[in-house]
Amino acid sequence: MIQALSEKRQHMENLLKLNITLADQAVVSGVNFLTGILIARFLGPEEFGRFTFVWMIVLLFYNLQYALIVAPMMSIGPKQTQDQSSAYLGANATMELMFISIVFIVLLGGLWAVDSISAQWELRHIAFPLAFSGVVFLAADFLRRFFYTIGKENFAFIIDIIGFGGQLFGVVALVVLQKGTMLEQVFYVTGIAFTLALIFGIARMIPVLSLPGRIRQVVNRHKSFVSGMVIFTLVQWAGPQFIMLISGSVLGPASLGGIRAIVNLLAPINVLMLGLQNILPVRASRVLQEQDKNALFRLLLKVFLLVLCLLMILSGLLIFSKEQVIMMAYSNLDYLKYAHLIVWQVMYLFFDMLIILVIIYLKTLEQTKRLSSAALIALPISAALAYVLLPSMRETATFLALLVNQILILVWLLWGLSVHRYGRSQAQEAA
Repeated sequence: MIQALSEKRQHMENLLKLNITLADQAVVSGVNFLTGILIARFLGPEEFGRFTFVWMIVLLFYNLQYALIVAPMMSIGPKQTQDQSSAYLGANATMELMFISIVFIVLLGGLWAVDSISAQWELRHIAFPLAFSGVVFLAADFLRRFFYTIGKENFAFIIDIIGFGGQLFGVVALVVLQKGTMLEQVFYVTGIAFTLALIFGIARMIPVLSLPGRIRQVVNRHKSFVSGMVIFTLVQWAGPQFIMLISGSVLGPASLGGIRAIVNLLAPINVLMLGLQNILPVRASRVLQEQDKNALFRLLLKVFLLVLCLLMILSGLLIFSKEQVIMMAYSNLDYLKYAHLIVWQVMYLFFDMLIILVIIYLKTLEQTKRLSSAALIALPISAALAYVLLPSMRETATFLALLVNQILILVWLLWGLSVHRYGRSQAQEAA
């Protein structure tokens, strides 16, 4: 009876955490979508072009931060004992402080250097606002992942409400208070919003860690994990952007806009997958620590079946009423000719889900070395395929290339798991 009540309480806690995680991701994705529309409409094409260019640099550091600090922390952190936890978390916080300090210097100096080489971009006047907003944005993201690692999802949720909600409120205020807005003001609004989020997060982070922590030991522990994550994370993020860039250069801006519109249309499904990446690595590490690899596999299989059912239901409804959905979202008949691409994007998301679960499995076991080779093998093949097929298959070739990229990564990772298991079983037999 007591055990049944305990299991029921644990189930309710897990369900609550999942709901908070999904709500958190919905806030982040929804506000990003709305803020992007407002910025694009009120900055104008030229200023928005500068915004897109410089913020892409921040997103590059965002992915680098994830590979170097966040991903290992979320997979290794839950395995620490209670005595080890505060020092381990303190080391990660110290490494984050060092990382964002370097990023601030690089952003500030880099934009000045680019402006000196090519003055037409006029980047010097936004160097400090970008460095300020970019650094506090990265630090706030670290804090939200920090709280996911220690099981305080509610704090992560509040950080995102303050940061992303404040950013949206600030951009709306700029638009309302003046006819247009300047790029540096957008960055200052972003920086102030995420600074407020940082103040909230730091006040609740300090009691659970010790600074500076055991940095050398943590770096050594993370070394093998990070070696596989860095290249994979950067290439996996940049790969689809590169394929889109090839498509735009061959087919023109209208086709690229149609492709991007279809990708954005299925963004709500991505909310679920992005939410899983926040909570599942921590849960998987705890299951491995408290039970074994079989329990870890059963957990990921259960998640796969659940997400697959949801994906089938949501995508089925979308495919069935794709024309109505496109018109409701974009109110433009020109987008209807891209409706057939929805099926391709659904298939892409299916393989993306499989890759996410396999990567979580590998990260939990701290076997990430194969990730780098997977990304480096898949991208050249898929990019070449897109370039060859674009003249004949047009937009469909873009999604085919993206799909091939996902399939090659998945096959390479699964083959690596099979080889690892086969080699281990042979070694056990020999022993």
